[in-house]
Amino acid sequence: MFDLSKKTLPNTVEVSGKVYLINTDFQFFITFSRMLKEKHSLEDYDFMYAGKVPYNRQNGLNALIAFAFPERELPQKEEVSPDSTILLDYEKDGPYIYAAFRHYYGMDLLDGQSLHWYKFTALLEGLKDTKLNDIIQIRSYKPGKNDSAEYKASMNRLKRMWYIEPPLTEEEQKQLEEFEMLAKGKKRL
Repeated sequence: MFDLSKKTLPNTVEVSGKVYLINTDFQFFITFSRMLKEKHSLEDYDFMYAGKVPYNRQNGLNALIAFAFPERELPQKEEVSPDSTILLDYEKDGPYIYAAFRHYYGMDLLDGQSLHWYKFTALLEGLKDTKLNDIIQIRSYKPGKNDSAEYKASMNRLKRMWYIEPPLTEEEQKQLEEFEMLAKGKKRL
């Protein structure tokens, strides 16, 4: 959690009653976020630790997820049906994130200096009037009753252009793998 009453940001997670030092640089967490969408073994997340790795890696992964995506009090969550629209992808939107930080804050994210994940996410959320904000606004567009048909058509076209395909569910991934095996002739019906 980003606590301005403290002089430093957290750099540890607690796993099974023990404290573990972690790598807090934003680039580690971007890689971590990408890996969470893919299929990986628990050992593959060991790079997130700056020293000793927890024995219980599942609890360690859970602690890393809680660190990466802490619950926030504000804004309060709206009680609406879940929308599968992905508004931001650190890899696909990488050039726009880089340009936004460079333009808005004068920061070069690739200059080799460390930037804590919590600082990165706070600065990312504070961006305004950048191409990245335009893209996010397009992705989150929902037609209003006062929008003209022409505007709705234009926004829906842009929304399709900037759409990010959600990752496959485990079931979809399994079906795809079975189909690929069938296509290669390795599996009989």
